[in-house]
Amino acid sequence: MNTVDARVMRIISRSAMVPLESVTPSTPLSSLGIGSLEQIECVFAVEEELKVELDQPELWHARTVQDVIDAVGKALRAGGPPAA
Repeated sequence: MNTVDARVMRIISRSAMVPLESVTPSTPLSSLGIGSLEQIECVFAVEEELKVELDQPELWHARTVQDVIDAVGKALRAGGPPAA
């Protein structure tokens, strides 16, 4: 697992207020108690911490942590590395 993946999982863990051990790439967002409103808040937290702009329509279809990781990876490839 790379650093960006780990950071995304840490942000999701914090946003969902669940232990980091409960968050894996295959974890469904719904199983973390992340509904549509929480998903928006989580996306904002990811964008702010990683200094990226995520494709909002793509994220409406995000169902797992991996979907969010993939969206972050795509945004980083388009705009360069995240801020440290």
